Amino acid sequence: MKTNRWLISGIVIFLVSILIGVAGITQGILRSFVALDQAENAGIGAVSSGLESALIFNLISLIGSVLGIVLIVMGSVRAYRS
Repeated sequence: MKTNRWLISGIVIFLVSILIGVAGITQGILRSFVALDQAENAGIGAVSSGLESALIFNLISLIGSVLGIVLIVMGSVRAYRS
């Protein structure tokens, strides 16, 4: 039963982190386009805050995905051994 918890927890963390990453990246890119539309001169300063948040969400998504994969592998190893 505990093996199933490792696998299910890993799969849930993996999928949720990917969804959070996609939503955050989309929100950051949209924020960049809005800032670019409102700026008088189109420079990197206008879009930097949106791109920064998109990169942060990308990092969070990668960390969560790696954690989920580690839990999945641990659960698979435990299932194989028992």
